[in-house]
Amino acid sequence: MESNDKAHKLAGALEALLFAHGEPLEVKQIVKMLQNVFGEVTEGDTEAAIHVFRDELARESRGLTLVSANDQLQLVTKPALRAMIDAIVKEELQET
Repeated sequence: MESNDKAHKLAGALEALLFAHGEPLEVKQIVKMLQNVFGEVTEGDTEAAIHVFRDELARESRGLTLVSANDQLQLVTKPALRAMIDAIVKEELQET
């Protein structure tokens, strides 16, 4: 598999992993989880997948972004959409 194809395939898995987990994950943990599914995955492969995924999320049509801090990654709502999310949550809380 070409490295570009591998990065795109791993980026899809990374998206699913971060979405399902919900909390920040250390890059080392991500590497291990990807290895469990795909076999040999290096930290470099994972960094390439992160780069691909971050580029995809940078498009204006996407509502999520990656936040990284202390060698951890988390999938979050883009700051520009925060007011909309706050309004939805507030409305739902008022209904209960």
